[in-house]
Amino acid sequence: MLWLATGCSNSDSTSSSSASASASGSASASQYNAQGEAAVDNFFSLLQRQDTAGLDTLLSPAFQVVRADGSASNKTEYLADPPTVAAYEISDVETTVDGNIMVVRYTVTTKETIDDELYFEDPRPRLSVFVKVGDAWQLVGHANLNAPA
Repeated sequence: MLWLATGCSNSDSTSSSSASASASGSASASQYNAQGEAAVDNFFSLLQRQDTAGLDTLLSPAFQVVRADGSASNKTEYLADPPTVAAYEISDVETTVDGNIMVVRYTVTTKETIDDELYFEDPRPRLSVFVKVGDAWQLVGHANLNAPA
């Protein structure tokens, strides 16, 4: 859904989210936002590099994506035709964590091509849901709220 070019993640995320203390009683909202931003940045970086082996590891077997145009895919379909991302910038990160579940709401600015269709380059909201498996976060669900240009 998103791939390729020189990604420049933005570490200017806001830290005003309300995070559940279930995962770690002492973790602050800013610590959750840092974890969420790192997980999302990893996703976009893999897309940008078109690293399908890395994406295969990151995406949960239960992975699903849905887009603003109504299109959707599961892990197998997504890996068969990943997006092309020229560059990206992540901002406005809001992360909540409960146990082994992390939900990250954010804005991304990117030039991306999905199914040979160019999507708007202006900032658009996204939602990514991760589950912790061992010591790693796996992406379970992703909502791309960007519409084609």
